[in-house]
Amino acid sequence: MRTRDTPWAIRSFASRTHWESYAGWLRRHVRVSAALEPEPVRTALHPDVSAAWVGDGYSCARVAFEALPGLIVTGNVYRPASASAGAAPPGILCPHGHWQDGRLQADDRDVSVVARCVQLASMGAVVFSYDMVGYNDSCQLPHRTFIGDAASGLSLLGLQTWNTIRSLDYLLEHEGVDPRRVGITGASGGATQALIACAVDERFAAAAPVNMISLHMQGGCRCENAPLLRLHASNVDIAGLHAPRPLFVGSSSGDWTRDTPQQELPALREVYRLCEAAEPVGHHVDAAHGYNREMRQEVYRFFGRHLLGLAEARVVKQAVEQPIPAPPLRESLVWWGREAPPPLSAARLREVWQSHCEASLRRHLRDRETARASIVPLLSHVVGLPPGESPNGGDSPSAAASPSTLHLSRQGGRLVVTEAAPASYPDGATVDGSEPVFATYNLTPGQRRVQDILAALATGPAGVTLEGRGSAGAAALVAGALSPQVATVDVELDGFDPRRDGDWQRYFDLPALQRIGGLAPVLAQLDGRSLRLRGASPGVARLQRTFAR
Repeated sequence: MRTRDTPWAIRSFASRTHWESYAGWLRRHVRVSAALEPEPVRTALHPDVSAAWVGDGYSCARVAFEALPGLIVTGNVYRPASASAGAAPPGILCPHGHWQDGRLQADDRDVSVVARCVQLASMGAVVFSYDMVGYNDSCQLPHRTFIGDAASGLSLLGLQTWNTIRSLDYLLEHEGVDPRRVGITGASGGATQALIACAVDERFAAAAPVNMISLHMQGGCRCENAPLLRLHASNVDIAGLHAPRPLFVGSSSGDWTRDTPQQELPALREVYRLCEAAEPVGHHVDAAHGYNREMRQEVYRFFGRHLLGLAEARVVKQAVEQPIPAPPLRESLVWWGREAPPPLSAARLREVWQSHCEASLRRHLRDRETARASIVPLLSHVVGLPPGESPNGGDSPSAAASPSTLHLSRQGGRLVVTEAAPASYPDGATVDGSEPVFATYNLTPGQRRVQDILAALATGPAGVTLEGRGSAGAAALVAGALSPQVATVDVELDGFDPRRDGDWQRYFDLPALQRIGGLAPVLAQLDGRSLRLRGASPGVARLQRTFAR
């Protein structure tokens, strides 16, 4: 069983074409894992901004806005005291890591989120420092005990990625930030947020992830893991998606990035060379895990050059962190002296999430043709298939979860699939967001079943009839949709009811399948072929009439 600590091999790419093929696949795969496919609908932010507290060379305001209706993002916006006449300022997002005080962490020796924001604002950037779910003013949902739902794509990583995207929307819509000069930086869990955000949102012009790009550990919290995410990619591969935009790679001797200058950074530089772009900047400190002053000053220089447009002499001068007083706590906490929003119940969160997903799916599920064009390509990601064009070398240990639980037999022009053993997860493995995060790194039993059927179909003749009996019917249905070898699908779905959330996990066990439309894209892909669904519930029968003739 692969885990977050399983070592990865370095991928190499024979050409820019090989890299771009893999990168295109991986960007979509990350988006599917983070519940960003199909593209979500951006609802109104309804920002609530307090009067700014004025400091030495900067100001700090308290901000709250709705990333989803009723789901609030909280933080502080730091603005420079004076702006260049006629020029929109650059913007920088500062997600924090799992520090005890979150965005208010101010330990100058190891990590100070506040000092970073103050310094960047005093240099001329509009900086937004926002809470991870469950930290500081983000009091609606828990962090460490968050429970997601694999089938619907609900994960803590997905929620926090959406919060980051909406935070960028806030900077652009309400702070007048120059859309061509936007950056992001964070350390540890904050660096993970930066990596994922840059992989899915190309508006970030420069990024500085610190102490997270490693072949040895991919992320220790559930907010850094989601089903599907790292089946065929490490953080090094995900970081490469930022190419050719400027990238700063920070590492330390005292954590899992100790080998980054010798291993991970050269691999990223090779990707940038293929893209004919300036190589990533690396800086390594002899220190414990964190974001210390030395590292911060290197990041100030990086953003000074790539976002702030400072001349080299000014970069050197202004990147020296000054002991500028931070805002008082009462001027930083969004809900100080105010009533905070109440916690969201699990039921209410599911309602908000379901509405969010349905809104993004509505235009894609108008008819079978639309579904086939826009949603069907996402099925291969949900099933966990590797990229179609494999680059040279570098795949890590097999993503297979366990031996096959199916019996497959050829009978003339038919492939008959029945259950050989009950499909189950290895001991201790869960997919609900708790540790260990099995489905981030391994195929679920349901994915393995579909892939086993596809492998058998690939070695047989075309025009086959695929029969799925008993509990193997669901996997056979999905495999039949994905295989061009199949002419007829005849499967049993006795008891499956798409209105019951638990049935998705029990019958299909394919992360994010509901998020991309459930059986609609499966049936749309089967449109025009002979299809028999034995024991179909009324809900499945309605879907069949709509999406498969």
